Amino acid sequence: SALISLSPVLPAFTGFFVAMLGPAAVAFALRDTYAEHVISLCLSVFMVTLILNGMRVSASHIRNLRLQLDLAGSLEKEAAARIAADAASDAKSRFLAAMSHEIRTPMNAVLGMTQLLGRSPLTDRQKHCLHTIDASGKHLLGLIDEILDFAKVEAGEMRVQHENVALRPLINALIGLLKPRAHDKHLTLLARVADDVPDYITTDGQR
Repeated sequence: SALISLSPVLPAFTGFFVAMLGPAAVAFALRDTYAEHVISLCLSVFMVTLILNGMRVSASHIRNLRLQLDLAGSLEKEAAARIAADAASDAKSRFLAAMSHEIRTPMNAVLGMTQLLGRSPLTDRQKHCLHTIDASGKHLLGLIDEILDFAKVEAGEMRVQHENVALRPLINALIGLLKPRAHDKHLTLLARVADDVPDYITTDGQR
């Protein structure tokens, strides 16, 4: 039991076995007979063997303690990093929610004004521009709705909606959104769809 209980503390371990076996080894060494000298030698070898084993056990115990301390430190750092990451994620989600709300309010006002303008007498070009503004605003509101569901994206819960979408109207709508920017750069933006292209495709119309 002393080998197990004292081996982690090498000085106590060594002192215990030296005190227990040393006097006997010396006493037998001082005797006159050959057999007693052999017993003294055996006791000395046994004592040295025990001390060497104690040194190995003590070194192993010290290594285990260091590993445990390193592991505890790593776990503590990991926990602190996880807490910081969760706090940063919460702050980001709150920021996005607040910003989305701030964007949604004026965008709803813009869409409301386009509806009011749509009731007024307009030229064809004005109607086209108004339709583009309305379509762009509604698309932006859809994107804002996705931002409000940002937590679902981080959790991997955002699902793509598969639906049949009319391809040609979709392309025309995209061209209508991009034409003003192309016009500002003195570019002509055109799109042609081949006759063998299907009328509908399966995709997420919002994205």
